[in-house]
Amino acid sequence: MPAKYLNISFSMILKLLKIALEKDIVISSIKVAIVVGCILNIINQGDLLYHLNFEKVNWLKLGLCFVVPYSVSTYASVKVKTGQN
Repeated sequence: MPAKYLNISFSMILKLLKIALEKDIVISSIKVAIVVGCILNIINQGDLLYHLNFEKVNWLKLGLCFVVPYSVSTYASVKVKTGQN
């Protein structure tokens, strides 16, 4: 890993976290997570969900299908807001 990525201070982390928790970013990321998460879950486990076969649903996979889009959307929003490339 290049050294430039390791040179980050605690205050910088707090600044980025503060931006990530801004209301407009959180709401936008939640909207993205709901839409993309539903699509991913339909693709991955649609048959089980359609037939209400909840015993065989992989709940970790179901949750990750929402967490990952939320994280990516938040990361992108923070990056744009801070002007990073």
